[in-house]
Amino acid sequence: MNHIAVMGRFPDKLLSFGKITLGHHIRIGSVFLSMVGMVLLATLCIMYFLQINSIAKKGLAINELERSLQVMEKESRDLQTEIAKIKSLNFTKEVINEHAELDEISAVIRIQPKDSQVAKN
Repeated sequence: MNHIAVMGRFPDKLLSFGKITLGHHIRIGSVFLSMVGMVLLATLCIMYFLQINSIAKKGLAINELERSLQVMEKESRDLQTEIAKIKSLNFTKEVINEHAELDEISAVIRIQPKDSQVAKN
């Protein structure tokens, strides 16, 4: 096996290819390091997807609120139009004509006193 000298904390210890020796009895293999790396990568991916999901949910909530705001603004405009219509004179006349219980006039008779004088200028 190839041996590489490790510089640093334990300069007298040797590092064999694919295994790291920490202290006297702890050996870490390349398979273990790969597994740890994969677990870390999977954890980061899960955290990333959870963050994206949270942002997407908030975006959907904002879109829904904007749609309801547009509906309420339209209803407000419709109500303002209705208020203006009710306040108008023509609408008032129509309502009076619809709800008044008046009989139709069949003939107009003019009554004038016999001794009437017309004012002259």
